[in-house]
Amino acid sequence: MRIDATTLSPDFMNAGARNIIRNSDDKSKGSEYLMMGFKPGFTKNFIFGEDTFYGVHERFWCNSYEDDMCACLDNFDIKFKLPPVPSGQTYEVRLGYQAGTDRTVVQIYFDDNLTGDIPCGIPVDLRKFGDAYGWEFDADLGNEEAIEANDKAMRNQGYMKGPGSYTHPHGETTMRNNGYKQCLRRILTTKYFEEGHNYYIRLRQVLDNNAEMSLDYIEIVPKSVYNGTVAEDRY
Repeated sequence: MRIDATTLSPDFMNAGARNIIRNSDDKSKGSEYLMMGFKPGFTKNFIFGEDTFYGVHERFWCNSYEDDMCACLDNFDIKFKLPPVPSGQTYEVRLGYQAGTDRTVVQIYFDDNLTGDIPCGIPVDLRKFGDAYGWEFDADLGNEEAIEANDKAMRNQGYMKGPGSYTHPHGETTMRNNGYKQCLRRILTTKYFEEGHNYYIRLRQVLDNNAEMSLDYIEIVPKSVYNGTVAEDRY
């Protein structure tokens, strides 16, 4: 299950933040209207304070899933609720993002509503591109065995390439084969989801530089997919 970040709160949809298109015929959504910010306490499924800026980018955003993303800025510390999924199963939870030289470093936590915020490993440096985790292009690897080995090596470090099912409207390659190697998925945790519990992800700014974190999408993947008898596809 892949959930675009711009759908994680109904307020994003109700406010018209999702699907803002630059240079549209609707002049109220012109070139100056590039991001819609949301106030703390008025964003369902999200918890953050006055030190956080959270906004939904317009469409026409580079190398992102569904052509848009959300922005975390300032001294951000954000917690958001994961959408409901069938309980009684073990899931792998992933976060999709775009690396960039203008990004920041973020500590990610998972809250299972039982033991509180649990760090998902060390902070993630969003300034590092796929090369830092051994990303090699499928075309350069040449055969299925080498491609699978490269994917496994990245997973062992907690990372995956972007999905092969989506190509940016203004691009020529899928997120999996993005030329900048910037479309990454961070594997956060594997958890058994119990009935009647809410689950949350927390994102905390580590650097004091006001740089942006791009929150693109979340994946909640059942064990039968990520560790099934048939290998998970690349899409």
